[in-house]
Amino acid sequence: MAVPTTITDLSATIASNVPAGSDQAFPYVDDYLRAAYGFIRQGDTKAADVASASTVDLGAVVGRFVDVTGTTTITSFGTVAAGIWRVVTFTGALTLTHNATSLILPGGANITTAAGDSMVAESLGSGNWKIHIYMPAAGYPSKATSIRASPAADAAHTHAWSAITDRNVSEAIRPRKTRIVQRIRSSSPIMRISPDSSDYWHIKLPTYYSNRQ
Repeated sequence: MAVPTTITDLSATIASNVPAGSDQAFPYVDDYLRAAYGFIRQGDTKAADVASASTVDLGAVVGRFVDVTGTTTITSFGTVAAGIWRVVTFTGALTLTHNATSLILPGGANITTAAGDSMVAESLGSGNWKIHIYMPAAGYPSKATSIRASPAADAAHTHAWSAITDRNVSEAIRPRKTRIVQRIRSSSPIMRISPDSSDYWHIKLPTYYSNRQ
């Protein structure tokens, strides 16, 4: 009847954990309690740093949050029970090698890390891991886009804005389809929101002009 030392020694099936009702828990009750309390606390603990290697054993670290140092290419995060997850931060540039089974990366392609990049990794069991979230330290580039009315295929699109002087327009008629668009009031101006034939929505103000392209 060994006292568990890591959370992976525990079972998600309550009856499979020790001590069982028939076990003589004394004089180990305090050890079991300390272990349980420690596992709870480890969920919010930063683990010791781990050096990058072909296999970085995330399941073996003690703590939910871990920094991976170095620049060695990683192809595996080791083997641990399914459901174990880690929040990983990289301190340098290295390559995460995508594998459709054992190391599933967003976008299905290798990732080159940068210092400060973070990710959330979940064990799928049997040595397989999936990265659910990858966040570059530099963030994602801003991109101005039109608001789409439907998931129509992206295509080259020309925005042509014009002045709207009619303050009584309350709906927009789109080619081939009719859409009722709510009229939006601020203090007095009215904005007209209407879709074009490529499913892009346009906001037109009473006295707003821009160059036609």
